[in-house]
Amino acid sequence: MIFELTEVNKAPQHYSATNDRKLNYSFTWKQVFINISFYIGIVSFIVSFTYLFILAINAYIDSNTPIKDTPYLAKLIYSNGVESGSGCTAFLIKNSILLSAAHCLMLNNNATITAVHIGGTKERNYEDMLKIPGTQLHFKSDYDLEDSDFAVINLEYPIIPTDAVRPLSIAPRGSSIPKKLIFNEWSDDSIDNMDSVQVTVSVIDLLDCLISYRNININLNIYGSNYKYKRPIFFCTDGGYIRAGNSGTPIIATDSDGYAYGLLSKGPTESYSVPNIFVDLRTFIDEIDEDEGIAS
Repeated sequence: MIFELTEVNKAPQHYSATNDRKLNYSFTWKQVFINISFYIGIVSFIVSFTYLFILAINAYIDSNTPIKDTPYLAKLIYSNGVESGSGCTAFLIKNSILLSAAHCLMLNNNATITAVHIGGTKERNYEDMLKIPGTQLHFKSDYDLEDSDFAVINLEYPIIPTDAVRPLSIAPRGSSIPKKLIFNEWSDDSIDNMDSVQVTVSVIDLLDCLISYRNININLNIYGSNYKYKRPIFFCTDGGYIRAGNSGTPIIATDSDGYAYGLLSKGPTESYSVPNIFVDLRTFIDEIDEDEGIAS
């Protein structure tokens, strides 16, 4: 009996020891899992923090760099059947809509617009520039230069926005024009050169602008013919002579609010020193929206 009792007592002791080893084994793997999860959490936090930090830096740079690139800017390419060259400037306002100056589409010498080149990266990678053939462009035809020197160019097929090509929005109707504005002037007029020089200008009083043009026998209608509009159809800035080929270029605020306030209509020549005139796009927002369907 004593022997049997001893054996009975040993068996549970052996089983208990085995369970202890199993418990210790399980506890070790649990610890490993907890440690791995802890380090994964730390790495994830560092990656997320770095990503957000980079986004914040980029946002800060974007908000403090008015034009580090011009992905919305476009050149109208003309041809008279013999040779081709760049003409006026246009800019993308929606994925299928460009704006330019109306007088740029009143062509002569049998010239036609054969293409439009849009965008380009900061490094001016011309492979990223869109070259859209003229057959895909549709123009508003009922221009009245006395009332509004702007033209709507509708693309038959919308573009897919990228870092190299993307639209620039028009300023809201009720917004105020900042005193300081910037626009980009082409560094040269070659077809594939999308490099431009940033120009900073100041808005000047409309009355002073009218007097300057009246002195060279040009009378400007602030509200269009027969006071057609209740708002001024243009505003004026200082600045010197701007080379031909820049009509239609957009002008935006120096604080990079992402809006185009106007487009270049006319300005000083080599003979006359007068202010630059920009079509006030805020006045024509409704008309521009109506003209979005001209390609259909």
